[in-house]
Amino acid sequence: TEDELKQTGDEKGIENYIKTLQKQADEIKAKSGLSEEQLKQYEELVAKEKEINVQISNLEQDKKTIKSLGSDLISQIDGLKSTIEENEEYLNDADIKAKFKAEFKVVDSFAPGLKSANTNLVTAIDGKLKIHNAELVKIKADLTPLMAKVKLQSELQEKTDAIKKEQQKLNEIAIKRNNLKTKKVSYKKKSDGVIESYKQIVLKYEDLRNEFKKFESKFGEITLGVHISFNDDAFNSNVVKEYINKNDLKRVIVEAEWGDEFIYKYDPTKHLTNITTVFEGLVGGTINTVKNRQAKDAVAKLLENYFYLDFKIFYKNDSLDKMSPGKKGLVLLQLLINLSDGEWPILLDQPEDDLDNRSVYDDLVAFLKNKKLDKKSGVIIKNSVLNTYRVL
Repeated sequence: TEDELKQTGDEKGIENYIKTLQKQADEIKAKSGLSEEQLKQYEELVAKEKEINVQISNLEQDKKTIKSLGSDLISQIDGLKSTIEENEEYLNDADIKAKFKAEFKVVDSFAPGLKSANTNLVTAIDGKLKIHNAELVKIKADLTPLMAKVKLQSELQEKTDAIKKEQQKLNEIAIKRNNLKTKKVSYKKKSDGVIESYKQIVLKYEDLRNEFKKFESKFGEITLGVHISFNDDAFNSNVVKEYINKNDLKRVIVEAEWGDEFIYKYDPTKHLTNITTVFEGLVGGTINTVKNRQAKDAVAKLLENYFYLDFKIFYKNDSLDKMSPGKKGLVLLQLLINLSDGEWPILLDQPEDDLDNRSVYDDLVAFLKNKKLDKKSGVIIKNSVLNTYRVL
């Protein structure tokens, strides 16, 4: 993290300190009594030593990375094998079970291959480390006679050791910065993937809505309005109230979208942006949770599916929920018959409290006669009061 990087040290301050130490070392060398050629040799050896130490630091970090990767991969393979074994138990057919086991036996070869690859990489790193360490031994041997000639040997050695120590700090900062950069790139990809998956939820609902819209032309005077809606109440109850600091939400999402009591109101044009902002805030720590909730739990709750398809049915410009029982029954019957491809006789029981006015009755008869021609279906209407039947 950025905090861990800062705790390693102030890079600019370390660089300035190294310059100061180097200046002091140069002053000591000027008084050392070494010839120009010896000073040049000394500088070259020290520079080479610095370069090799950086390479050794990088290789040691690479070794840690590869070993950690190897452990993670072996753990994942063990988990994969466990999942395969669990699913094998669910299979019923003996032949399929045997084939299943044979096909997935390939997983057994993963671990040895990965261990071999990991070992080869570690061996290669150890080989380079051995070479570099041998070079350091030689450099130290070459420096020894030069240092012996220096009049202020202990002072120069002290400055040289201090420079090495500070340089090591710079090496650690460089490694951590590179790791942090890599993690940020990886996080961005994963973050974009999560938001893309959430976006796919909306797209799936749009696909469903479009499928339903295809039927509209079949319904005659019935209009089917299908809209993607969002359960504001559930979202506010399950997410806002239980997991997320409301003041933080108000800070990162414009105030116009909140009521007096921080009630989130769904806006299809802004919702994806809002969810992305809250998601990144929870992961990045700029949005806090409540009730000692974990950020990962808040994220999981935030990204749950609160969408649903909202159906509005109209008949001759009247909304279904505003219709009389008889008219509502007529519309629903028309929908059922229109959506079915079957050819069958229709027996309609006609209690007096259903077909509650002549207009509805006339509409029903006209519709059934037309449908009889379309589907070649017989229609019989039963009058429960008179106990009579009428064939259309």
